[in-house]
Amino acid sequence: MRYRVLAPSADALPPVLAAATAELETLEALVADMERCLLARDWASLEIAMADSRRVTHALQNAMEEARDARDESFDLGVYERLLFLHGARQSQMARIRQYRDSVGERLTLIARWKDAARTIGGERRRSTLGTLDRMS
Repeated sequence: MRYRVLAPSADALPPVLAAATAELETLEALVADMERCLLARDWASLEIAMADSRRVTHALQNAMEEARDARDESFDLGVYERLLFLHGARQSQMARIRQYRDSVGERLTLIARWKDAARTIGGERRRSTLGTLDRMS
């Protein structure tokens, strides 16, 4: 089967708008990566993806500023809608991370309480053999 290569469309984006769109697509991919890392509890990869998303967010801001003269209302509206979706996804991720952190904190507190209780109700401790050696001399 042969595929035909289509000519570029007449409404191809100017380079500055294409750069802004590319940064937005990169940010969308990073948010998806963060979701996968969060579900897998791959904290190291999640941390890297979060740092990359901050960098890409800044690059998107710069690209949008550079494209200021080429942007029109429909382009801005499309970017805004995509950013709203990303914001909602990120807020959900952050809420789940906070919930997980709080859950781990509660478990650690409970473990510490059990250890303290076990120490207080434990039987008499056996005397150290070193202490009896001191009395023998």
